[in-house]
Amino acid sequence: SATRADLDKTNVQSMQQIYKTIPALSNMGALPQGNTSGNAYYAPTIHNLGSSSSNSTLVLIDGHRFSQGGQQQPLSDPGIVPSIAVQRVEVLADGASSTYGSDAVAGVVNFVTRKDYQGFEVTGQAGFADGYNTLNGGVLWGERWADASLMLAGNYSYRSILKSNARDSLNPDHSGHWGGTN
Repeated sequence: SATRADLDKTNVQSMQQIYKTIPALSNMGALPQGNTSGNAYYAPTIHNLGSSSSNSTLVLIDGHRFSQGGQQQPLSDPGIVPSIAVQRVEVLADGASSTYGSDAVAGVVNFVTRKDYQGFEVTGQAGFADGYNTLNGGVLWGERWADASLMLAGNYSYRSILKSNARDSLNPDHSGHWGGTN
């Protein structure tokens, strides 16, 4: 599992970056060939038992099941929670189907949100490369009273496309760079 302190040390700004900090989660952020529906790109998987029309890793938010990613994405997308609002990620990397049902054969991932947060926090991250850029940002505000609290959070994440001709090795015409015919 990963706590807020662990996440702050790695400067994660998106849910996909959070997934990559947890060794028990398999192939996070890597699109399978074909990018077919149900491929576990959005839903974390344990032990590579996903990538089918149903995922064998149960994903929870604050211990509760939540709606699927959409009509074309039949897996749960924890990306609906802003990463700045995540307090910790709990991973049960053993089969838990006897407790949670058949969708927890590989294990359970529980995203626990911050509680009783008080203050204002803004995060940002930008990345630039030849023909590619990224931008991530988050805002968190919370107020706490004697018997109640209120928290508002939001994240923005942008990844530009990387065209194949932006990298010499990916350019379909190698004649200009290495000579010869295409």
